[in-house]
Amino acid sequence: MPRYWALAALLVGCIISAADLCEPPNRLVLKGHCANILLGFDPSSPYDCCGDAYPNAEGRPPYNAFKPAVPIRSPDVNALQPPPKYITAAIPSPSPKQRLQEHCGQENENLLNFSMPEAEKHPWPGQYPWLIALFSNGTYLEGASLVAPGTVLTAAYLVMNRNADDIVVRAGDFDFLLRAEQFPPEERRVARIRIHENFQYQTQENNLALLYLKSPYKLRSHIAPVCSPGQGKSFEQKRCIIAGWGKRVVHPYTTFTDVQIKMDVPIVSRALCQNQLRQTRLRADYNLPESLLCAGGEKGKDACFFDGGSALLCKQDHFPYRYDLAGIFSFGLCELENMPSTFTNLGMFGDWLHQHI
Repeated sequence: MPRYWALAALLVGCIISAADLCEPPNRLVLKGHCANILLGFDPSSPYDCCGDAYPNAEGRPPYNAFKPAVPIRSPDVNALQPPPKYITAAIPSPSPKQRLQEHCGQENENLLNFSMPEAEKHPWPGQYPWLIALFSNGTYLEGASLVAPGTVLTAAYLVMNRNADDIVVRAGDFDFLLRAEQFPPEERRVARIRIHENFQYQTQENNLALLYLKSPYKLRSHIAPVCSPGQGKSFEQKRCIIAGWGKRVVHPYTTFTDVQIKMDVPIVSRALCQNQLRQTRLRADYNLPESLLCAGGEKGKDACFFDGGSALLCKQDHFPYRYDLAGIFSFGLCELENMPSTFTNLGMFGDWLHQHI
């Protein structure tokens, strides 16, 4: 009998010592019956201090029911709070300019199974969906490129003395005379013209202009923008493509072609190009402006076959079916054979284009 009294006294002592640590509104609850343990006592104790006396409704021992006792003077309430819910940060939606750069410059396959004589001299309809034909008072003016749904890029000298209301922008065209199957072209009016503020007509420096349309194009397979290169991008030692409308032969009085043409040309180094140009009527003291690059100069491959404002397209290094608009045709000495032509080097205007497109 004395042994039972001693065991009872020990049990009461454990309860009292636990109760001293478990202050109201918390209370002692048998192990396995508390879902919110505030203090876990020694495993020899049948009780735990249950926060707010919430029972374990499912009757299972809570995750820390058998956690070894830790000497605690006062409960760390913050540490015993339920873990915070994970907060998923909202991923910002890409800006229109970011979306434009992700989807620009994609060359189309031969969607119409198009074929024609001398196919190597012609793209197929919609192959380069950014090619633009400019018209003024109903007459074909020259070429341009779509760089955003509502913005067209061309050479400054083509529009420097023209009113915006006089220009019509036609996208998605291929053959002006509709002699072959093609996608339907769409026309837009021009709301405003921005010519580069440092354009010099005599030297053709900074020869670029943006045409802002009164309503943007809805992008389609055969109407989509080309990529604008980043600031400082170089196209040296590349072979690129000139595309647009142009001339049947290089002659000042020749008629224009009614169907798109293309031509692959090498990019010519500045030193070589300037040296060749100095041996012409431009004279030995000619300095090639920094804003121009040179391309062509091979027999039968001359930008003089093309209209001013035509696109010089270079494939991106890691995406061979996407193109950067490397340049726009500025001028060439078309009376000379095997002479490189000049293009506005758009790699020097990446920041300007990003700001104004």
